[in-house]
Amino acid sequence: MATAANRTKSPSARATDAEPAQPAAPTTVPPSSRNDFLEVWWTVLFAAQVLIMQCLVDPKQSWTSAPKLDLSFQQAFRVLSSPWLWICWGPMIAGLVWLKSFFEKHKLPSVEKGMMVWWLTNIFFFHTHCDLLSGYFQVMPALTEIYAGMTPAHLQPRWADPRLHLDATYFLELLCEVPLACLCLSLYIRRHPGRYFVETFACAVQMAGTVTYYGPPLIRMEATTSWVCFFDRTFGMAWIVIPLIVLRRHYLAAVEKAGAVKKD
Repeated sequence: MATAANRTKSPSARATDAEPAQPAAPTTVPPSSRNDFLEVWWTVLFAAQVLIMQCLVDPKQSWTSAPKLDLSFQQAFRVLSSPWLWICWGPMIAGLVWLKSFFEKHKLPSVEKGMMVWWLTNIFFFHTHCDLLSGYFQVMPALTEIYAGMTPAHLQPRWADPRLHLDATYFLELLCEVPLACLCLSLYIRRHPGRYFVETFACAVQMAGTVTYYGPPLIRMEATTSWVCFFDRTFGMAWIVIPLIVLRRHYLAAVEKAGAVKKD
């Protein structure tokens, strides 16, 4: 009777019995995928946020008036048409595109990919676009004036006494931090076993530069000129927090490896 019943079923019903329905594809990105995306690309979002501020925030801010934005977009046009901006963003965008294809070919942990993006964005944006071209050489449109508004010592000539700590930090970035960032990125690309050792040193230099830059005005308890200063100091904390995270990660990995060797 069972055989007869099966014969009476329609072809579509028999196909349903033979091939159970597949679950529907998820319509939302799993939280783990979103977290991985942020872990890898968060520095690019950070750089884009700074660029938006550079395009829209009026350099002349104060505590006595509401935040002023240039909604005429004349400042944005001046920024986005500047060759100084594209000297930094051109190779950075090309590097990010290349890194994305590199990540597709080499299945790396998210933390490794994130550190490669960190070093690339530091090379072209945070060290060069922001600090060197805006704070030291002072050729970057709008951001140069924003730096001067946040820290009036930038209005003094380079290496004048009021800005010695600033120029010492910029010189450290030019001679040490940018080359070390290039070396770290190169070692990651080549999967060199010494990359973590060099990275720990490079992060320590970054942290030292951050303390040198922000320490003196905090110790002297200098008054902040506007709300932009709080953004600057909050952003600057990244170069304290990230080096500490990197130090902890590599320290724990070294301890774990030493423990495994002892067991063997």
